[in-house]
Amino acid sequence: MTKSDFIIRGEATLGYSPVLTPDNAPLKDLAIGRLRLDAKVGGHKGQTGVRETLLHILVGTCSVEVSGPWGKKVYDQLGERDDVFSGLPTSLLLGPSTEYSLKPLSRSLDIAVASLPIGSDRLVQPVLVRPQDVRVHPIGEAHYQRSVREVLGGEDPSFRIRAGETINPVGLWSSWPHHDFDAKPDLAPKFEEVFLYFTKPRYGWGL
Repeated sequence: MTKSDFIIRGEATLGYSPVLTPDNAPLKDLAIGRLRLDAKVGGHKGQTGVRETLLHILVGTCSVEVSGPWGKKVYDQLGERDDVFSGLPTSLLLGPSTEYSLKPLSRSLDIAVASLPIGSDRLVQPVLVRPQDVRVHPIGEAHYQRSVREVLGGEDPSFRIRAGETINPVGLWSSWPHHDFDAKPDLAPKFEEVFLYFTKPRYGWGL
């Protein structure tokens, strides 16, 4: 697979599927994948290696068992949404050298997986971000007003990952004004950002 500025949407498949990675996109460190499970496929096992990893539950409910140098933990009944528009998300932040095992508890489960390398020498325990921990605030005005659900911001315990959801009213713009690196141009190459887009109704569209 060659790198491209444009990535064609693939068909939805069960199991883990890489979406955007340094292998197929103009990214240096950031990797994004989708994990789709159901009762037929069963669970999924993974490991973080040298990467900080966020399991961001888009749809469905699951249990997650994690283990690392700090011990073992079990998280039950994570997630509660029928779709990304029906409530606030649940996410689980995992540090390096962590093994995890997921089991779907709902008919279907859809998780966005984001990761960035931070090295294997950091002893980081898992951090659970429940819906009540998500900070919701309006951003912008006029034709670029939207609501932001901040899952991991600059003051949160993650080392490199920042994550959230943006809800756009029909017909309004997002990500405007654009990020301004004029004052600190050296930051631009270090700033990697990926958006996953969802519409409601499903046949909706965006530009």
